[in-house]
Amino acid sequence: MKIRKRKCERILKERKKEEELESKKELKNPISSSISKIREDNEKLVAEITREEVKNALFQMHSDKAPGPDGFNPTFYQRFWNISDNDIFEPVKE
Repeated sequence: MKIRKRKCERILKERKKEEELESKKELKNPISSSISKIREDNEKLVAEITREEVKNALFQMHSDKAPGPDGFNPTFYQRFWNISDNDIFEPVKE
């Protein structure tokens, strides 16, 4: 869920920047521009989570966070990402 939350936050941040650049276009054709943005946002939200997104989320965690149910804290996963990336990514992807 944290990955989806970060993804949504990133999309909203990108959209804010785009809105500033697109304000003139919106004045000319506001409905078409809004529909286009909604479609773009929807495509980003329903896109599959990538291995890079999972890695970024993991490495943004503070290394001393409380251990998960498996007893390991983020430091363990960060340190052994190159070995265990698939074991971490596959369950998140599902």
